[in-house]
Amino acid sequence: MSLAAGSVISGVAASGGAVLAMAGAGKLYRGIAGREDMTAIRRALQMSPRPWRLFGLAAGGAECVAGAVVCSGRFPVAGGAALAALGAVFCALLGYVQVRKIPGGCGCIRWRPASGTTASGTTASGTAAQAPAGRAVIRGAVLLGAGLAYAVAGIGAPRLWWWFGAGAAAGMVVLVLLSRPDPVRTPVCGRPLWRRTSATLRVLASHETFAAMAGSAGPFGPVVRYRRLGCTDEFWFTVTPEHGPPEHGPPEHGPAQQGLPDQGSRAVVFRVRWVAPGARLAVHTSLRDVTAPNVNWPARAIAGRWRETL
Repeated sequence: MSLAAGSVISGVAASGGAVLAMAGAGKLYRGIAGREDMTAIRRALQMSPRPWRLFGLAAGGAECVAGAVVCSGRFPVAGGAALAALGAVFCALLGYVQVRKIPGGCGCIRWRPASGTTASGTTASGTAAQAPAGRAVIRGAVLLGAGLAYAVAGIGAPRLWWWFGAGAAAGMVVLVLLSRPDPVRTPVCGRPLWRRTSATLRVLASHETFAAMAGSAGPFGPVVRYRRLGCTDEFWFTVTPEHGPPEHGPPEHGPAQQGLPDQGSRAVVFRVRWVAPGARLAVHTSLRDVTAPNVNWPARAIAGRWRETL
């Protein structure tokens, strides 16, 4: 293995050790202060307050020691093994929580937003928010992989400090993003960074305006048309006709011209925009006659599978 690759792996492992020590310090503080902590892991292990407090102190101490050993760089095999072992434990516990859908946070790094409510539904005023269990499982897998690679690559290898710093910075960014309680968003429009369309569609489907329009103008057909206009997303839902074919409009216009089955003469258009990180989705609705010749249909179609994203 090249010196550059070994240095990058050492940097990633050092960032994992720093995050591990930070999480352990938080557990020690909460255990010493005697703060009640009803997390998903505590529910899974079915622990009463006193055993859970002792368990938290022991886990916090182990994480602090492992983080210090990794960050010191003196014992790469022991540090890598400890990092990998703790990552494996996190994956197992949090994976069990994810599969059983046990409510509560992971009990790891806490964030205290200034005000409002996070996008994951955690109240921010006076309450520390935590990353969802699914994201915490990925973080545990990152620690597991970094620990195994460090135990192999860090044995007696000198460090190239530029590459080490690059690995540490990259690892820290990834771990911090995986530890955030709210979805990672784009800086300008505030859209979710991953799976933007399906994530926005899922939030729209849970909005009361969507439910009201689906109840009054629906039912909606299986095809939704989509386009993006700057920071605004447009979703066109065709309305399934209740009786017979459309009563008006020339047949040469409408969904059939887009290679889709004709599902009626009307469409409900939702124009949505993420106002601010952590804020609710701003929704504007309108009813369009899809058979009109001047209708500018969106180019992208989510056919037959959009209901699966909800």
